[in-house]
Amino acid sequence: MARRKKEIVWPHLNEAGKDLSKLWYVEYSLRNPVSGKMERYRNYEGFTNIDTIEERVVYAKKLIKELTKKIKSGEISCVEQIEYIDYLEYQGVSSFRKTKTTSANSIKIYASDFLQYKETEIVSRTMQTYRSKLRIFLSFVALKFIFALQR
Repeated sequence: MARRKKEIVWPHLNEAGKDLSKLWYVEYSLRNPVSGKMERYRNYEGFTNIDTIEERVVYAKKLIKELTKKIKSGEISCVEQIEYIDYLEYQGVSSFRKTKTTSANSIKIYASDFLQYKETEIVSRTMQTYRSKLRIFLSFVALKFIFALQR
């Protein structure tokens, strides 16, 4: 029976044997969904300015907590983020920012590109129908994905 592969190695401190002359860092790893390999990240910032072991440990705990929160929220991930104009968004919602960011392989990018392409060819009422039908389709795809994860 094969071993289950880890997706995340949570942030932890490498204290270099508690030697203040060596580099201390917080390290974590994330599995890249495209290549299937773990990618390691090391954060060296802030440790060289701190002179005592206790202060470095306190700083590391704070940094570990912050990085863990960012990983759980999705701010830090291996998935490439792309900025695009969301043509599916409702009129009043995008009053401040027209562009959105999402993962590179998101279906919303392709749907928005399709609407941008069709916008010059069709009348406004037909465009509204396209938007409506694509919104319904995207909600259907999202529900199918959620149900597939629950199995």
